[in-house]
Amino acid sequence: MHRDSAILVIDDEPLTRASIARSLGGAGFKIIQAATGEDGLWAIDQHQFSCVLAHFRLPDIDGQIFARKCHRIAPTLPLIMLSEAEDGPAAAQCLGEGAVDCLCKPFSSTKVLEVVSQAIEKSTSRPRTASPRH
Repeated sequence: MHRDSAILVIDDEPLTRASIARSLGGAGFKIIQAATGEDGLWAIDQHQFSCVLAHFRLPDIDGQIFARKCHRIAPTLPLIMLSEAEDGPAAAQCLGEGAVDCLCKPFSSTKVLEVVSQAIEKSTSRPRTASPRH
């Protein structure tokens, strides 16, 4: 399943990042990890990803600003925001900024895999337009 798909996981909590990476890696995805939004944006600009999961509250950038910048760099790249329950409504606003879904913590590895797989399937089923790389 999606063995050639690379996923970027951005979260400042190492245990959360590792848990998501382990779940998705076990399903055959290639996983790249970042602890900050700026590192994540750099990775998006430099590499081809099939999906990005980013925590809404990163230490260096607001989730909405991150979603906007991510969408500017790679307009067709599926972005899934991860949030705490109290951030849910604000994180859901990222759906208007380019995010395709939002998951509130705690979430199961099964749910993460399901949401990522759906996002990739939707993304690959629509025609892609070339996006300028900065």
